[in-house]
Amino acid sequence: MTASRLAVPLGLCCLLSLLPACRHPAGLVPHAPPAQAAAVASATGEAVERMARLKPGLVVQVTVVVLGKKEIEELNRRVSDEGTLMLPLLGTVKVEGMTPSELSDNLTKQYARFFVEPHVVVDFVTDHGTDAPSPWGYVTVVGCVKNPGRVNIPATQDLTVSAAVQQAGGLKPSGKDSAIEVRRRDALGKAEVIPVNLRAAGTRAERREDLVLQPHDVIFVPEMLF
Repeated sequence: MTASRLAVPLGLCCLLSLLPACRHPAGLVPHAPPAQAAAVASATGEAVERMARLKPGLVVQVTVVVLGKKEIEELNRRVSDEGTLMLPLLGTVKVEGMTPSELSDNLTKQYARFFVEPHVVVDFVTDHGTDAPSPWGYVTVVGCVKNPGRVNIPATQDLTVSAAVQQAGGLKPSGKDSAIEVRRRDALGKAEVIPVNLRAAGTRAERREDLVLQPHDVIFVPEMLF
């Protein structure tokens, strides 16, 4: 009797012990643990913010919240040529070189002299003026385009060669879209020339040809020789 009673549970246990070894169905990959996904997202956000530091000409919004109520809201405050902001109660504050989160921490400590447990939020404000600087840098488009000059990199930091050329007014009739050059310098100042064939990107859907640009890249569009 004892052996027969144990037969089923033991068999069931053996079967269950095999389940963790089952493979995932073809083409299906388990999702990363939430903690791992959060770590990746956090690292990406930090990398983006490191590139976006306050400098003269940039526009920010500063909000001070106390006990759920807005006590101070400074909209469209432009960083001065000296790298400062003029803020209520604090006067002139040096901000150049800080990220928004670093400035938020700094202002929270300063406003704590006037408010109980203040919460300060600092955000970039997009300035759509043609000469307005971008926190994420810019590229320069030269050669056979209609409006050569600087093109700001957007917050998404996904500006491509084709998008930059389009923002520069597009190609002139003599512009050679199959032999565009992207001139780039690395952190050590070493120059690199990257050929880009936008004609291939458009006709054969080769997206790899439409390079994502980096701050200070120079896009040169040569003239087509007839």
